[in-house]
Amino acid sequence: MGRAFNEGALDMVKADGDERFNELFDRFSQSEQTRRTIVPSSIATQELRRGHR
Repeated sequence: MGRAFNEGALDMVKADGDERFNELFDRFSQSEQTRRTIVPSSIATQELRRGHR
């Protein structure tokens, strides 16, 4: 049963795929922009912690 369900779900995903992909990609690129501003500061924080040990 699980396999038939999975295949049906896959068909639904394929039919819905392009729209969903665009939505997810928009979200991903937004989070990428956010991450670029956050990551350097977190790297700096890690470096500070190493220096204090």
